[in-house]
Amino acid sequence: MKKHSKKKQQLNPSKLQELAEDFSSLYDKKVQITVLPNGSISYKNFIIKPSKKGTFQVYNSHNLHDPVEEYNLKSCALMAAKAYNTVQINRFFEIKDLDTRYNTSFTECQLFKKNIKIAKDLDRYIILLNKLEEADLKARYYKEKITVMFRNTFA
Repeated sequence: MKKHSKKKQQLNPSKLQELAEDFSSLYDKKVQITVLPNGSISYKNFIIKPSKKGTFQVYNSHNLHDPVEEYNLKSCALMAAKAYNTVQINRFFEIKDLDTRYNTSFTECQLFKKNIKIAKDLDRYIILLNKLEEADLKARYYKEKITVMFRNTFA
């Protein structure tokens, strides 16, 4: 058998910087978001602010006292702001549902990971392992679904 030697391509730092700038300008034109100095994100008439609980609240720029909705993921909050801006109410509720389901599955996964470490009984360990696998599969499924929806929303 012959061994093929593969040459690793070295990326030129200036070429990489140029590609990053091109991608950044293309992305900025498509997404149309502005990052504010306080860490909030602005999308058209909506502002997405992180809350004290670690969630992200969507506010209408004309009313910064009452949030429109609260999301666990910043990407879901951004998609919801776009759906609310274009009056796609069904999409708005679909995004909220996906965000809630992902957060539930992710939280269950973390909980089962913690509990599996302290399980002493074999039966209990097997049950927790099955629940952990199921929660992890669900979390990965919802994460992928959110990723695809985000790409389609801002494509």
